[in-house]
Amino acid sequence: MSFTLYSLFKFFVEVEYNRTKNKIINLIAFEEGKLLERYWILTDLK
Repeated sequence: MSFTLYSLFKFFVEVEYNRTKNKIINLIAFEEGKLLERYWILTDLK
């Protein structure tokens, strides 16, 4: 499994992707909050 974060202005979508099956497993759309906080450690989203 892999996770990717996409953004458009202040709108975010987290995509969970199964590489072996070549399928999207889950999509989560959000604007802020705990879901976004886990990505602040990895990169500066300012």
